[in-house]
Amino acid sequence: MNWEVIKQRVQEIQTGDATGHDFYHTLRVAAMSRRLAVCETCNLDVVLLSAYLHDIGDHKLGYTKESRQDLLCQIMDEAKVPRPVQAAVLEVVESVSFTTGTPCRPELQTESAIVCDADRLDAMGAIGIARTFAYGGAKGRPIFSPSTKENSLQHFEDKLLRLKDGMKTGEGRRLAQTRHAVLVQFVEEFKKEWNEENIELC
Repeated sequence: MNWEVIKQRVQEIQTGDATGHDFYHTLRVAAMSRRLAVCETCNLDVVLLSAYLHDIGDHKLGYTKESRQDLLCQIMDEAKVPRPVQAAVLEVVESVSFTTGTPCRPELQTESAIVCDADRLDAMGAIGIARTFAYGGAKGRPIFSPSTKENSLQHFEDKLLRLKDGMKTGEGRRLAQTRHAVLVQFVEEFKKEWNEENIELC
């Protein structure tokens, strides 16, 4: 298995991303996955491959499930990943999404839990806040608007503040506590400043 091919192909695909789903996000998820995996009994190759590939061909980028799997298999074939490992990775990758994830078979649930927790931890804390507004800006959403829920601050209520209670690993739950507190403090401070300083235009 050639890890350099995996990293090179992922970096090529994610270069120029301005939504917070860039190569540095992938590297953080892979590093956190390795950290969480130390505390679990799992297949580390499946965990790390899934971490590197979890955002490749995502539906948010216009891929279907079939075209995404074709792209992932192409990358893994280039890296000479054994077919049984490929099959496991495809299943784990499909389980990661907060909104569209599908459950894995029981024998892959630990690997799935690790990558899910790692990805969600990167959506929390200070980096999670930065990624939220990067994504909103890339999609043309306002930072906040009292008249619509199509704004970046609403994403905290819709998703980010719910992540802590959905963590699946012991270490993930522990790490989520601090990052969740950062989110809560930020939202409270944002609303305080908005209410204090937002003046109607004359």
